[in-house]
Amino acid sequence: MGKCANWDTLAEPVEKYIPDSMKYLIPIFKTIKNNDQHYRCSFDKDYFDENIQKQHILDSANEVKVIEILIKYGYRGVYAFGYTGMRAIASVVQHGSDSLQKGMYPVFVEAFKDSMLDPQIVMMLEDRINTHAKRKQYCGTQISTYYEGKKRCYDIYPLFNVDSVDFYRSKFGIYGETFAHYYERLAHKKWDIEQYKRELPALMKKYKITDSVSVHYNFPYPNFILEAQKKLGIKYVKTPLPNFKKDK
Repeated sequence: MGKCANWDTLAEPVEKYIPDSMKYLIPIFKTIKNNDQHYRCSFDKDYFDENIQKQHILDSANEVKVIEILIKYGYRGVYAFGYTGMRAIASVVQHGSDSLQKGMYPVFVEAFKDSMLDPQIVMMLEDRINTHAKRKQYCGTQISTYYEGKKRCYDIYPLFNVDSVDFYRSKFGIYGETFAHYYERLAHKKWDIEQYKRELPALMKKYKITDSVSVHYNFPYPNFILEAQKKLGIKYVKTPLPNFKKDK
């Protein structure tokens, strides 16, 4: 396992607010989160490549468990699932099957609009669904990593509107980090927007991006999202806020 946090050793920050009937899920979510990162934590490409099938087995088991929990309880907020649960579910969805991602997207959007979900999670899922469907992404969260010999290289999957990427990020409430900062943090080099515009036609061809309208949380959901949501059968369940006055 790579050098990631061991969630078993981390305290659940909001445990005292979680109903007693739901607290049994805390260690389950910790195991799910640890399994999600078991091999992904390694920065050794060869090690990860050697164990990628093992990671896929862990991912599949995680997906089954998370769906089982969400079918039983619905998708609830942090005061039901805890911080650990929210992170674990988000990771499993991001690394899960296309059907899980598409089916959970409207659920995540509803939770986000209810201020019960980190906007970065929705933004990343939206971009991931679009790139998997060979459509342009809005916010630039999906960056492909590949190697030229030992050199690690990065491609930004085609953007819907290069000059408006920070506008779309701001619509999700992401004000503190521009796309240029995000890219520099991941790729360890500055983003050259003019060079990217020149490379865009080649990237469109490389990743077989079509002109189909991209999924966006402010637009009506396309049929393939609605069908996936109906088949998955998971709904967002609004969770009442705790009585914080008791802490005073």
